[in-house]
Amino acid sequence: CALPNKCFDAMRKAVCANGECFASPLNCRTHAYCSAFPDTDGAFGSAGSFRNFYPEFGSFEANPIFVPETMSMMATHCESLLEAAEQGKPAKYDDGNTSKAEDKKQRHCGKPRSLSFCVVVPVWKECKFYGALMRSAFRRGEPIVLSAEHHVYVDGAQHARPSSERERPSSYDTAIFFLQTKRASDRWPCGEEQRVAIRQAFAGDILAKAKSSAGASSTVGEPQLQWSRVYKKKKVKK
Repeated sequence: CALPNKCFDAMRKAVCANGECFASPLNCRTHAYCSAFPDTDGAFGSAGSFRNFYPEFGSFEANPIFVPETMSMMATHCESLLEAAEQGKPAKYDDGNTSKAEDKKQRHCGKPRSLSFCVVVPVWKECKFYGALMRSAFRRGEPIVLSAEHHVYVDGAQHARPSSERERPSSYDTAIFFLQTKRASDRWPCGEEQRVAIRQAFAGDILAKAKSSAGASSTVGEPQLQWSRVYKKKKVKK
């Protein structure tokens, strides 16, 4: 699943996220994106796999597939890129395979750079990637946590669905982390105003319909029931 368009717009406005670390030609929202199949996607603008992507600076959105190993790789890669940017080192950090000449070049520090990642992952606290994100030296504030019944994603088969059926309720609680170097946090601060805008964008049109369909008789304690009413009427296949 991908993020709703409103979420990308909110992230772009909040932290200037103009690149996607995990996308495809069928669902990319920005011109700059990474994807899983560079051999076929390169013709459509893909920069290749995020694993082999080494940005020097910029602001990016990272919403990986919900596979623990992939999310752990992402957390490790982001941390290394941020560390290199904070120290003014080349983005292509030493992964154990660099030559002596490259290693000598990497030890030369320049000016710190602005590098930012807005990371969207499920709240799987028992997994290694979640602990790594929480321990990150570059985490700015607490993550935004959205309960499953209060936000939506865009269906993976969005290209084959009518626009009225593109959004679907999330299967898990979602956490949004802001990982930034010092210069990036000064340039693109993620304060309360930005967090509220992103939270509202994740609610999507379906949640608005769920609230309106519940009417005056609804209560705060039954969001899941409200959601099921809407989806029962729409008959959306899960």
